[in-house]
Order: sequence, then C-alpha cells, then structure tokens
Amino acid sequence: MADPSIFDAHLHFFSRQVFAFYARQAPDLKGMADPTALAIARLGVESPPEPAALAKRWVAELDRYQVEHAVLFGSAPGEQELVACTVRAHSDRFVGFQMSNPRAPNAQAVLEDIISKGLRGGSLRFGTTQPRTPEAVKEFG
Repeated sequence: MADPSIFDAHLHFFSRQVFAFYARQAPDLKGMADPTALAIARLGVESPPEPAALAKRWVAELDRYQVEHAVLFGSAPGEQELVACTVRAHSDRFVGFQMSNPRAPNAQAVLEDIISKGLRGGSLRFGTTQPRTPEAVKEFG
C-alpha cells in the first residue's frame, strides 16, 4: 500500500497585508499610514516577501515536509485576492479559504467577492467576547 497523502487543513498565507491589518489595531500604531515594518520589527519575525515569492516559499515548505495539498487561508480583510492568485498559480497544491466577519456591514459583498475569486471556503472571524457572539454562533451553526 502506498504511503497516505498529507493534506494540511489550516495554513495561513501571512502576507504583509496581514501584519498591516493587525498592526493597525494596536493603540500606538493605529494612526500610522503603514505600521507594517514597525510591527514586524517588534515581533522579531522576517518580513514576508512579495505574494508570488511568498507562494513559492510555501510550496517549497510543503515539498520539504512532503505535504501534498493545503488549505490556504487569507487572514485579513482583502487578502482573498492574494490567496486566489496563489491558488491559480499552484492549483495542484492549494485550496483557498478566507476568514471573514459575518457581522461586518459589508459581509454579503465580501462573501460574494470570496466566491467570485474561486475560493472554496471560509472561516468566520469575530470576537468571542462580543455580546452577540453566542447568538452568531447559533445562527451560523
């Protein structure tokens, strides 16, 4: 019997867009036009390369660990475009998903955009301490 395939079901793309999104939530970085470089320096991590190079790096990591396929998540609003480009370039390796907030005012438009880009699924993102979270969990199953 052949060795079973490995399918990583949860891999985040982590483009610069993700660092920018979360950095803008820090009180001391909130007002900056582009807090990305400062946030990356504070975290002490390597700055991600441009999306095409980052995609190739992820493919190399999959190869290194003999992972055949992975679900690739966009982790920040708007990152679905980068994930979709990566999936198109490496459709034999990635399935695209996108995190989104079902309570955002533009939730329907975001969902339609995710679908139009050919992504196959999503992850609901909302704060667990928000008053409506228990209600949202019931609503979205």
